[in-house]
Amino acid sequence: MASSLPSPQAVQSRHRLARRSVLAGILLGFAALRPVRAAAPIRVGGTGSALGALHLLATAFRDIAPGIEISVLPSLGTSGGLRALQASVIDLAVTARTLTAGERAAGLQEREYARTPLVFATGSDIGRRDLSCDDVAQIYAGEMTEWPDGTPVRLIRRPPTEADWAALGGLSPAMARAIDLAMRRPGLITAASDQDNADAIETVRGSFGLLALGQMLSERRRLVPFALDGIGPDAALAELERWRLVRSLHIVTSSRTPAEARAFADFVSGPAAGAVLAGCGHVPTGEARG
Repeated sequence: MASSLPSPQAVQSRHRLARRSVLAGILLGFAALRPVRAAAPIRVGGTGSALGALHLLATAFRDIAPGIEISVLPSLGTSGGLRALQASVIDLAVTARTLTAGERAAGLQEREYARTPLVFATGSDIGRRDLSCDDVAQIYAGEMTEWPDGTPVRLIRRPPTEADWAALGGLSPAMARAIDLAMRRPGLITAASDQDNADAIETVRGSFGLLALGQMLSERRRLVPFALDGIGPDAALAELERWRLVRSLHIVTSSRTPAEARAFADFVSGPAAGAVLAGCGHVPTGEARG
């Protein structure tokens, strides 16, 4: 059975605990940066699903490096963030995918710092909390049109270029067929960004959409997540290796990334940041890549 998600109070408590529990070694490591105030804020941007947690991490980082200001930009998307980094418009990018060979050849480097389950959610209690993969396929195909309380099902769709479509299609052959139908269905709300998506799920009566649990919790969204085949979001988080819908998050630097920004990238993939991330729907990984 699905168990309840942590309360907002519990999440806030974990954030406070994480900030107080920064390791002495990390404090020493960043001490040299304290007297140096960056000439301009460190600019971080990219996938919208990472931004809520990045704001929390920026706050925690200021506790140990108060001379460095972190500016988290509104959603640029993964590709937009990487283009901005290559053009030196931003100092760090956050992505929801690994780098391509071409991006690595251009001098970009990444670290996977967290993973988070993708969950289905609605904006209010519509009389149902558990769905099967078959139910989800019927919703995307337009075959399930009402919730148990009679409210019309309003599917929130992402653009065709959104990477989550591939993950959804892997659930079952029926889901792959349903996605093809959903791409062509007229009249659906299409959310361009992760924040637009969460806004629509939160405000449209009878909504149904997919988003990252880490985004939902870090942004304190008022959403009702569904269990999938009897497995709730909290259980998915506890056993992420068994969950079939997962988003990986990466922090990306370039050859021109300044030292202060590299210090924040190190922090994001370190143990103190891991405690913050674990408190808002993420599984920290801190895995260095390429």
